[in-house]
Amino acid sequence: MRIMALRILHVALEVAGPYLVKYSALGHITEDSLCRFLFQLVRSDNLDLLQESLVVASTLLGTCRGVLKLQQELFLSYLVACLHPALEIPRVVGIDPLLYASIPQVPKLVKPPASQNVSGRSTPVQVKDRQKLGLEGGARKPDARQAMVECISVLLRMPSYMVELFVNYDCDEDRVDLCEDMIGLLSRNALPDSATWSTTSVPPLCLDALLRYIQFLAQRLEWQPILRGLPDPVHLKMRRQKKKVIINGASKFNENPKNGLGYLEAHGIISSMNDPSSVAAFLKRTERISKKALGEFLSKRGNETILQAFLNLFDFSGKRVDEALRVLLESFRLPGESALIERILSSFSEMYYLSSHPLEVADKDAVYVLTYAIIMLNTDQHNPQIKAAKRMSFEDFSRNLRGVNGGEDFSPDYLGDIFNSIRLNEIILPDEHDNQHAFDYAWRELLSKSATAGPAIECKTNIYDADLFSSTWRPVVSALSYVFMSATDDTVFARVVTGFDECARIAAKYGVVEALDHIVHALSQMTTIATTTPFSTDLNTEVQAGGNSVVVSKMPEAIFRSQEIVVARAWDGMLDLWIRIVDILDRLMNSGQGDSLSELALDAEGVYVNNLEERVRIEQLKDALAQIFSEYGTLVEIVAKSNLRAKGQAFIVFSEPDAAQAAISELQGFELFEKPMRLALAKSRSDATVRNICNADEFDQHKRKRAADKDKRRATEAADQQKKLKLAATLQDTTSRGESTRGAGLKANNPSTATLVPDEYLPPNKTLFAQNIPDDYDVDSLTSIFGRFNGKTLSANHSFNRAVIML
Repeated sequence: MRIMALRILHVALEVAGPYLVKYSALGHITEDSLCRFLFQLVRSDNLDLLQESLVVASTLLGTCRGVLKLQQELFLSYLVACLHPALEIPRVVGIDPLLYASIPQVPKLVKPPASQNVSGRSTPVQVKDRQKLGLEGGARKPDARQAMVECISVLLRMPSYMVELFVNYDCDEDRVDLCEDMIGLLSRNALPDSATWSTTSVPPLCLDALLRYIQFLAQRLEWQPILRGLPDPVHLKMRRQKKKVIINGASKFNENPKNGLGYLEAHGIISSMNDPSSVAAFLKRTERISKKALGEFLSKRGNETILQAFLNLFDFSGKRVDEALRVLLESFRLPGESALIERILSSFSEMYYLSSHPLEVADKDAVYVLTYAIIMLNTDQHNPQIKAAKRMSFEDFSRNLRGVNGGEDFSPDYLGDIFNSIRLNEIILPDEHDNQHAFDYAWRELLSKSATAGPAIECKTNIYDADLFSSTWRPVVSALSYVFMSATDDTVFARVVTGFDECARIAAKYGVVEALDHIVHALSQMTTIATTTPFSTDLNTEVQAGGNSVVVSKMPEAIFRSQEIVVARAWDGMLDLWIRIVDILDRLMNSGQGDSLSELALDAEGVYVNNLEERVRIEQLKDALAQIFSEYGTLVEIVAKSNLRAKGQAFIVFSEPDAAQAAISELQGFELFEKPMRLALAKSRSDATVRNICNADEFDQHKRKRAADKDKRRATEAADQQKKLKLAATLQDTTSRGESTRGAGLKANNPSTATLVPDEYLPPNKTLFAQNIPDDYDVDSLTSIFGRFNGKTLSANHSFNRAVIML
């Protein structure tokens, strides 16, 4: 029956959704009852009911989200809390962790769990119940997760949806950062390992949603700005900065209230630390303040004026004393010490009596005694350590209050209503209640705030795209980098390359220099041209992107050539990136497609053997290898060494390629000295092979190349070591330097001493960095000077009087 009703609602919303909210009666039902019961069904464990509920919810938000600003926030926050995994990203060999360091591990909206041992709660919530509620997430079944991801994917098919989330929530001081959390959620679940806690369909769904988000941004690049009737982007940027200050201030307050208030005063959030009204107003309206820290702060001696100002912000008129106390204790956690509790209850009793003048209570002293009795009753009725037979009855509760109401007894009906309210509904912080109580409280708060929150703004414009991209590009680029380097499908390669290209165009259009630098760096890390580390995938990386055939190795070059003006703006820290780019360009221009076939070809006559027994003498090992491999052909050379780096390895060189292939085929896994050998074709030609097939000049050239490659490798290792030591820009006293030879021993004897790699050990390249260039020298002038050396000026930066010349 419920599924049928949901399907009828789905049809009604598809046909007339935008018109329903125009009628006040139907609009009220939609905003309250429909959303309330629909979002409760989303928490169901019944998969069929969950799927239908999510379909209706996505249609409802797609057609009526303009009047459902806070309802949408509650719904999406629940999905994010359920879907965002709490596990670390698995480390994969060959993928630099820096490439995916920007993917968030925890969404911003998830608050750290409160410590249960000091909460004062009589009946702590079970972990299972809290997870099911979505307070901690991670409790939904794989099929349920997929259904939720599909719901999000449907919403993100609307081109302006992410912009609307950014404007309506991320730029609002009182709302959560839904846009950033949504991008973080998609980025994390786009990684392959997310299939282990969901389904295999979730990673491609999330990747598709990320790429579609970037595609929509790229499509709006050429739009004409539309400003009419929309908030000023500059004003929204200021609000976003203010929001960050409030978040930082709340965090500091939770650690040290005095420091937090000082920080907020310095940034103009509160007028003064000594203004009780300003401090109290901030503490009451800011949900990021810890309930425990707030209770301790308000009850502290010396803060009586702030406590009084805080109580003045509540309206207790028309409320019974237990109802007023419940409202108050929903805003902070009552401290555990009796002296602190007394201070708060005394101020509350006076405030309640003066503002309400209840007929059933004689004076403020009676309110104080009754309030204390209510707290004791609450603990007695809901403490699991007290047996039901020994709990306080109504007669016991009434007996404890005899003669305290101005010398008289309280009305039995009045005390009966209080007793039943406490017995059936425990007073405690809402986020520690069970499912129904927590949801009911959240919904009451939502409806009370809806009037002041205003409608959601529809944003079919590109005026906010620059700030939106600046806030979200890091996890997007990180996810694309990780997916590319771990994927095994040509279609994925093509889509990710297109995504990189669109990200680069967006970054260049809006001048997000850091994003463009990061993209070029990430792509240069992936290419097999600029690194000696082999790429992790066995597939060809030549893909179709934008109707053209693109090899990922050429992407850094293409981005650089098209956006060199933007790249040139970020000169500082570009040395490593320039060296990598120029190395790629050099290899591409020298061979057209990267390294030549002769350089990449495996040694058809050589066999690389590892996993050999290291304790066997080299002579004995060579003899054993000769006896085994000689059966497959004529041996030219056996190379095995005893140094630490070469232990357990050997190279077998045959005179014929077929012999090497046959040996690998038949001896793979053959046990030698009780260890199975692992065989593969050697990645480079041995000296013996080159000597046999080349003349003397070619052999000398081969040896020189190997020596140069060795020097370059050592130089790269030295430069990497230099980075790790965070070297100073200039040398200190040479007598205090550490010994340095050929890139080895770079660490100084004195750890505080800076050590630089000599120029002769820097990676060889054909690039000059010219400085102190006269102001009137442009690119053409420099090219004419260096032209006789076949040099070309790639770019010149007149702000720093520098240029890059490639020879």
